[in-house]
Amino acid sequence: QLQEILAHTDCGSDLKHLVKATYYCSHDSTSGALNAVRPDYYDPARPPAASKAIVPGVGHPERRITLDMIAVRKPQN
Repeated sequence: QLQEILAHTDCGSDLKHLVKATYYCSHDSTSGALNAVRPDYYDPARPPAASKAIVPGVGHPERRITLDMIAVRKPQN
């Protein structure tokens, strides 16, 4: 589920231009999965500022994670 969300880059930016991310995870296992995949998507030399909280249900009983992300547009060459 998280990998599908992070794959969406059709908004004029990409994860290399992400400046802030807030993650709301429903369980500790979801938080652990997030920790495992984050390095695959973000440049470890320049990761976005981030915060994470465990929030049971995160708005819907079936949902395991909710993301709130802020990015800047990619420069136009």
